[in-house]
Order: sequence, then C-alpha cells, then structure tokens
Amino acid sequence: MFSLDRLRTFFGSKQKHPLSNLLDEMRGHFKDHQNNKAVVQKSIPILFFGDLDAYRHSKKRIITVALNPSDKEFSEARFDVSPSTLSDDSQYIKTLSEYFESNPYRFWFNHFEKLLQTIGASYYSRNSRPNFAAITPDAETGFNRALHTDVCSPIATSLTWSKLKSKEETLLKQELQRAGTKIWRDLIEYLDPDIILISGGKYLCDFIPGSWTDLTLPKDFDPSHQLRFCEFANAKVFWLSGKNVPISFKDTQLRRVWGLMEEV
Repeated sequence: MFSLDRLRTFFGSKQKHPLSNLLDEMRGHFKDHQNNKAVVQKSIPILFFGDLDAYRHSKKRIITVALNPSDKEFSEARFDVSPSTLSDDSQYIKTLSEYFESNPYRFWFNHFEKLLQTIGASYYSRNSRPNFAAITPDAETGFNRALHTDVCSPIATSLTWSKLKSKEETLLKQELQRAGTKIWRDLIEYLDPDIILISGGKYLCDFIPGSWTDLTLPKDFDPSHQLRFCEFANAKVFWLSGKNVPISFKDTQLRRVWGLMEEV
C-alpha cells in the first residue's frame, strides 16, 4: 500500500513538494476549462496514475503513456474528486497514488500490465496485482512499480478525443493539447524515467520530440502491428500499435516484443 511517510516529510515540515508548482499550473489549467460541457463534470485532472513513492524507489523507472484520461475513470468512485482534495497537494498525490490499490479501470490498464509484467514491472502492489506473467516471490525484490501518464491532457473529456469535432470542441482540444503537453513534459523531467511505453494511434509519436525508428517485427506477427523507437529526456521510448485499448500484440508475443526492445 501507499505510504504517507514521505509526504509527511514534505508537508509536515512546510516544505513544498517538488511537484507543487506543476500542480498549481495544472489546477489553473483545469479551472479554466472545468465548466466546458465537453469536460467530464465532477472530475479532477489526473497528472499520473499509480504509486509515486514506489515508482521513485524502483531500480528501473517505467512509465506508460496514452492520450488523456477516460471518462470511465469518473463513472465509478475511482478518485476522491472533492475540491478539497484537488487543492491540497498531499491529498491529491495520495488519491492518485492509491489508484491501483482500489478500483482501477482494469479492462483498459491490464493491456499495458501484461507487457509490464513481462519486463519485470507492474502498476500494482504485490497484494493487488493480477498474475499475468507468473511472477515468483523471489522476483519481488527486483520488481519495479510503473506509473501511467497522458501526453495530451490530464483532463478527461466526455467524448473520446477523436469524437470532439464541433468548432467549439476543436478549439477546446487545441487548448487542452497546448497546455497539457507542456504539463506532461515538465512531469517527465521530474519523473526521470528509464523507459517510456506509448500505445495507441501512430499520431501519438508526434507528441514526442525525437527521431523515430521502425523496428522490424518477426514475419509471423500481424502485418498491421508496429513497433517504433526513439530517445527522449534520457529515456528509451517505444511506441506499440494499439486500437481502442493499448497493445495490439498477442499476449504470447510479448516476450519476443520485449526482446526486440532490449536490443536497441
């Protein structure tokens, strides 16, 4: 479970958390748009998903990336969305850090989780983790905790991104993307990941400044599946094709996919 000890070190001593300025920027951005009808009501912006403290203490830091939070994150009680939580740095980080220990959107996240476990990582703590890769107790000491982030916006929209098509919705997307991408890059600077895993439409690669290389997949893979690589912010970045949910590869192919990633 998520420990509050380190947060108390920051907040009990009146010392600002390293993310405080970024959280203020995110809150201001959310306030500007929270009453827009295309933004999910009774929601909060989600800077990241997962245990920040456990991630920071992992031997290998791995983050996953998609576009923006799903409206389904707020159709059930997955976050404390009270204004008092959003306004308090420690409580806000606490509710984000506890996400995978309570009621995560498993249907979506477990597509990433299967790949994470293949490479010795997980969103979940040992007691909450689904067992996709037959992790043995001996492997726990080297297990890495991953975080999920969204490159385009921390704000959930009531329709999926591609369905926001009216003039007003298009203007909203442009503003969310402009501010959200900056927020994400500043977050990455703080998180300092070793590996970034992106899955979704190929257009997501455009959000990552870098020179992308297409990696050759085995001939028995579906020809529509793709794997790309670049470097950004001292991290190895991999884009894996996905549609509607992350990772289009078969579960039985994930070890070979990771083998290709290890070679670069």
